[in-house]
Amino acid sequence: SPRFVRLVSEDAREWRSWDEPEVGGSEREVIDARLRRMSSPEHHGAALVKKACSYLLAARFGLSEPELIDVLSRDDTVWNEFLGRSNFTPGNVQRLPASIFQRFQHDLKPLLMTAVAHGNPVSLPSAALIAVAREMVAASELKSAHARLSTYFRLTAPARDRAADASPAFAEATDLRCFD
Repeated sequence: SPRFVRLVSEDAREWRSWDEPEVGGSEREVIDARLRRMSSPEHHGAALVKKACSYLLAARFGLSEPELIDVLSRDDTVWNEFLGRSNFTPGNVQRLPASIFQRFQHDLKPLLMTAVAHGNPVSLPSAALIAVAREMVAASELKSAHARLSTYFRLTAPARDRAADASPAFAEATDLRCFD
């Protein structure tokens, strides 16, 4: 598939001359290897990767970039791991620095599809990412992520932006276009 070729070529760009190339035989294997690499302490850490996957799986209609950074920043597990791995001195607001999130988003983006919902771009996990992430994220963690997203949207999203979500005709009524 085109995504498989893109993922392998992006991974190959990071190889050094002394590295032993590691290429999976399927898209799922490449995604699994990428998530494992992203989860390592020298990259993004296990909490950030696992929680991002759980929120993306739990989000019914995807998450915009500001929504994803908000929910990840408010997650104590992600925040505490971030503080433990960095020399960052937090201010009054618990928020991941933009540079950290941008680097993470750059590594995660090839695993996502972009859609437009209600005129705003949102990220949706690809089918292959869903399959790999479901093995990585326990059912209880997914339920917790869903509850946290529900609370987040209830407290922060304007009622008019998410009101259509409750409508049974949401899929037909909304502007939902996917770009891969």
